[in-house]
This record gives sequence, structure tokens and C-alpha cells, in this order.
Amino acid sequence: MADTAPATVDSMLGRTVGHFRIDALLGYGGMGAVYRAWDLSLERPVALKTVLFESEHTRALFVREARAQAKLRHPNVVPVHFIGEHEGHTYLVMELVEGESLAAKLEREGRLPEARALEIVDAVAAALESAHGQGLIHRDVKPSNVLVENAGRVLLADFGLAKGVGAPIPVEEAGAHRAVDKSGIVTHTKGTVGTPAYIAPELTAGGGEIDHRADIYSLGVTLYEVVTGTRPFSGPTNSRVAAAHERAPVIAPRIIEPKLSEATEAVILRMLAKTPAERFPTYADLRRAIADIRVQRVPAAFLSRAGAFLIDLTPFAILNSVLLWSFPRGESRPLVWLLAAAVYAWFESRKGATWGKRLVGIHTINELGRRPTFSRAFVRGLVKLWAPLAGAVLDLVLYHGGTVLSMQVNGVGPSTPPRGGQTSAIVTALWVIWIVLMFLALRKDRLTLHDRAAKTRVLVDLGAA
Repeated sequence: MADTAPATVDSMLGRTVGHFRIDALLGYGGMGAVYRAWDLSLERPVALKTVLFESEHTRALFVREARAQAKLRHPNVVPVHFIGEHEGHTYLVMELVEGESLAAKLEREGRLPEARALEIVDAVAAALESAHGQGLIHRDVKPSNVLVENAGRVLLADFGLAKGVGAPIPVEEAGAHRAVDKSGIVTHTKGTVGTPAYIAPELTAGGGEIDHRADIYSLGVTLYEVVTGTRPFSGPTNSRVAAAHERAPVIAPRIIEPKLSEATEAVILRMLAKTPAERFPTYADLRRAIADIRVQRVPAAFLSRAGAFLIDLTPFAILNSVLLWSFPRGESRPLVWLLAAAVYAWFESRKGATWGKRLVGIHTINELGRRPTFSRAFVRGLVKLWAPLAGAVLDLVLYHGGTVLSMQVNGVGPSTPPRGGQTSAIVTALWVIWIVLMFLALRKDRLTLHDRAAKTRVLVDLGAA
């Protein structure tokens, strides 16, 4: 912005534009200034935006912003009330947001807690999803265009660079990252494509079609900055920054902020994929991933876990008893518990919970917050059922060992296994140890032996954090 801009901006204070009285300056940038104004007709406070250094090009962008933003009716998009001209100057009137931009918030606080960052980005994604539903791509998603009300509501503003979905990037826009004004906004005599620090790689390449995934990339840069306090790419010139978006690898955000969850890091890195095909395909997919992280999860209570396990165990315990009665030699009993481990693994890898866990409202996740793989869930099941399985195997071995020792010359052995007091004591000891180990779930971390072996946790969802 030119050095004379502040004087130009201040000259509007106290003036009446149409039926709006300009009371105070809220902020200004490379293209326009925003004021607090009073609607003399409806007697309400509003935000009034004017164009600085107006030209045919900036006026066209300004009108495009107003019309694009006015199309949207969404709680996370700043509503546009009116657009008009006064003494040759174009202005638009919007809802007054009592708060600050996300950029100002970051400047003051450095970075935000992960939960709040995800809440903000989810709200922006909802606004962008609405815009995409109207056939619009924002093309300039960044913290300064995200407004945060004092009450906490998040709104997306500044649709001045919005364009239709699938429209090709003009060649004159594609190279525009080499001409940037002092505000950091990419400009060109015939177009504007974004801000270098947040621009998607495909927006700098030129000549092709772009879609909503360019906005997902810019939103990923924003999320990266919000949780780490720094941008993923920097450089001495804007062209170098734009080139970094195209070719440089992203520094994993957990290297900068180790307390960040692995799940959030995975979301950020997917949003920042160099090619659109590697990013989230839709806003619904992105928001679902964010929702999975935002859900407030706590370790499941011991009674819930015990109840779920008894429900899960019952059908196999019944099957084990039936087989023991029908086939006293016991060859099939170890298979019962192997089958139980496999069935548990199938449900936990496909559904995230066995039927018992689903009934009591708990579920199993791995260290990334996702459903465990079948192999890991099977290991979990085997360790969980180690005592019944070991008891069945021991019983089988002792049965056949006793049979061999007592076998008659004619080859006919005893009809029942010669189980003695020592055998029963061993099996009983196994079950006692098994039950005692289950009570590890009463510890502060609520981790049992099978939780640790499979690197899983059993949690209950309490709602959004």
C-alpha cells in the first residue's frame, strides 16, 4: 500500500456515504479499508468497506466480491447487505463482526491450542463447503480473511478473488506471483490469484483448471500456522515462497510443536499435499477427519469395559461348555478361543468395537486415533484371552499325556481325562492371574496387558471438545 494510504483512509472518517455514517476505522489493506459505520436507515451498526486507489480492475474485483459473498447464506460467512457508489467510489456494507481477524489473534497469542484451532478451521471449512455448493472457489483463504467474534463465532470474509469451479486460470494470473504489493497480496494488471504464503501450487502453475482443493490447501497452510505459530514456507521473495509451495517438502508440524497430536499432523500434511488428488477429495471428508479428532475421548471406565467383555465372552463360553460336554477329549476347545480372538479382531478392525463395546458405548482405537488393523486387533484378542486359551491347551496336553500313560495293551484308553488336583490348581491359578491382570484397567492410564501389547486404547466419546 502506498505511503499516502493512511491519509486517504482517515479522510473518510465522519463522512456520510449514502445512508451510512462512517464512525471509525477498523483496518485497511492493499485494496480497501473497512470502517465501523452506522446505518441511518435501519439504525444499526455495520461494517463498510471501500476501495483504495480505485481502477477498473479493482472496482471489478470489488463488485465480484460483493456479489459472490451475497450469494451465500451461511452462519460462517459474513453477510453482505448492500453495494453502492458514492462520489465515484464503490463501497459495500456487511454485518459488523465484533471481534478480530485470526491474523490479529495469532499476532497477539503466537499460536492457539489444538482444540480451538480445529474448531476454527472446521468452521472455515463449513463456509467453504457452502461456497463450493454455490459453484465458488475462494482462492484467498488466510488468517486475515477469517474473523473471530468476541463470542467465539468464526466467519469467512473477502470473496474478492472468488471464481467459478473448474474455470481455467488465465495465463496472466498464473505468473502474477512475481508482482506483489506491500500487503503481500498477489496482484497483476489483469488479475489476482492469492497470497504467496498461502497459495496452492496449482495456482502458480497456470493454464489449467482449479477446484475447491486449492482452498483446502490454503486452509491447511492456515491450520499449520495456527497450531505451530509459523508458516510452512518462507523465503526472501514472494516468488521464492510460491516456488516452495510447488517443490519444497513440508516440515512436519510436530517437529515445531511436539505436543500436537499425530492425528492433527496427518490431517495437515494431507491438506498440504502438492497435488490436488492427494488432498481430501471433499470438504465433507476433511470435516469428518477433523470431527474424529475433536471428539472428546476419555479412557473407558472399568465397569464399562468389564460389562462389554462379559457380553463378548458369553457366546464363546457357552460354545466352550457345549463342546466340552459333547467332546470330552477337548481337541476343539483351543479353537473356540482362537475363533473368539478372530471374531473380536474382525469387529474392532471393521467397526471399531465388538458388539459388547457397542452396547455400552465404548470403542477401540490405535495410537493414531483410528480403528486398529485386523492383525493388531487379533494380537489384542489373543492376549486378552490368553488364560482361557492356555487353560484349554494345557487341559488338552494333560489329557492326551494321561491317556498315553494309562493306555492298555489292546489300545483302548480311558474314556475321560485323568485330571488331578495339580492340573486343576494350575488352571485355577491361570484364571486368577488373568482376572487380576484385568484389574489393570483400574489404573490411572486404564491400560490392560492386551492394550499395551497391541498399542490400543479403549475410549468413550463424550462429544466435541
